[in-house]
Amino acid sequence: SEIAYFKFAEAMASMGHDVTLFSNFSAPGLFGMAKCSPYSEWESVYCKQSWDAACGWTMADPLFLASPGTFRFLNHQCNGFSTSPPGWEGHVDMIAPLSHTHARRIVHETGFPRDRWRVLYNGVDTVKFSPGVKVPGKIIWASSLDRGFHWMLSMFPALKRAVPNAELHVFYDFHSINHMAVEYVPGPAYITPVHLELGNRSRYIQIGRASCRE
Repeated sequence: SEIAYFKFAEAMASMGHDVTLFSNFSAPGLFGMAKCSPYSEWESVYCKQSWDAACGWTMADPLFLASPGTFRFLNHQCNGFSTSPPGWEGHVDMIAPLSHTHARRIVHETGFPRDRWRVLYNGVDTVKFSPGVKVPGKIIWASSLDRGFHWMLSMFPALKRAVPNAELHVFYDFHSINHMAVEYVPGPAYITPVHLELGNRSRYIQIGRASCRE
């Protein structure tokens, strides 16, 4: 989803649109022909602009600021809408899930009008990601650690026994779910079964990392 976010902006800028990205940037800058600004500046910058469209990526929060005269577009990359505040439907003009299967999975979780759904696939640059020379035994993990990485860790010893030269290369932020590693105290409303499960996975991953270092 992160790569798609940048490639979407890059493609829109290459078509001649004036594009500004707001994300976890430390300072303003450029990404190709797209301008970049820290997300903390979204409200102050937006109020000075008259953009034709505003796009929220998975989270509809920024669209709450956009005026009805601005086309408000939500590109949704998750299975569910817990990433957006209640009432987000009233601040979105169109939503784009990743596939028709994804749309069927989440369409029943909201009353957002069915005629304002458009499937927008995440694309792949086939030039940059064409098949290359395979390295025997090399395994690459390149996804968020909460998306099944604990299963990879649990399977790797068996893979290593079956393929002695197997190597696991992980390309992602190891700190992405470390905050879930603490023991939650039952009670707070935001602690859901999902949070508890992510906490279990995070602790398992931390134990697995320690074992790998040893």
